[in-house]
Amino acid sequence: MNIHDITKQIRAFADQLENTQAVDPYAEPETVPLGPSDVPPGSILKANSWAAHEWRSITHVYSDGALLSNCPSTHRWADLMRDYQINRSIPLTGKWNPEAWEKCSKEVLA
Repeated sequence: MNIHDITKQIRAFADQLENTQAVDPYAEPETVPLGPSDVPPGSILKANSWAAHEWRSITHVYSDGALLSNCPSTHRWADLMRDYQINRSIPLTGKWNPEAWEKCSKEVLA
């Protein structure tokens, strides 16, 4: 490798750094609704107000929300974030875990 090659690599690295957005290490994560890619097939939902043994399967996932079994309309992702919990234990581990309920939201860096 000669000096020309080294200079070229340094310039390419500098260009890459210039086009990289800095991440604020002190930034607080923002809570946002789940989306279609966050809901693997086999996930189930329950409303925050339901008893522990009451839940609904997800029959369809759309870009704007999900359709639950025995529900005539699509629940928007923001409504699910506010009113529901999700259990993804079966698709993620292959086994049912009744303690695996999570909020229907995720944290992202703004």
